[in-house]
Amino acid sequence: MACAASEPSNQTLFSGAGGVRLSAVDMLIFAKAVLDPNSPIAAAVETSLPARLPRGSSVDQAFGWEVTHHSLFRELLLHEGQTHGYRATLALKPAKGRATVVLINSAAEPSAIDLGLHLALGTGVWPVAPYPRAPPRR
Repeated sequence: MACAASEPSNQTLFSGAGGVRLSAVDMLIFAKAVLDPNSPIAAAVETSLPARLPRGSSVDQAFGWEVTHHSLFRELLLHEGQTHGYRATLALKPAKGRATVVLINSAAEPSAIDLGLHLALGTGVWPVAPYPRAPPRR
């Protein structure tokens, strides 16, 4: 998933990995289409989710989606990415028809995935260690 960058970049070789520029509104439109069983992309979404590989006790990898299982919900679909100083996270709760989009500067902590999970699930964010102070100027 690419993030909205303030300056265009040349993504010739890796355009599929970072050449797409989206706003939060664009991502919410996409999220709505993913969640809608009657949308034009419903067949593609239906094809992408059944084939899964386990990545942990509560996480599976589907085609293009990380699928997380938790006691608070049936499943949460996640996709995240970063490029050129930006991070993006899209979290979908299909059973509730809800979506969360987070777009941030990559230097920001908590991270986009942490904020996305916080917003989607209502969980706390991971504690962030303070940045070390800059040495005094001489």
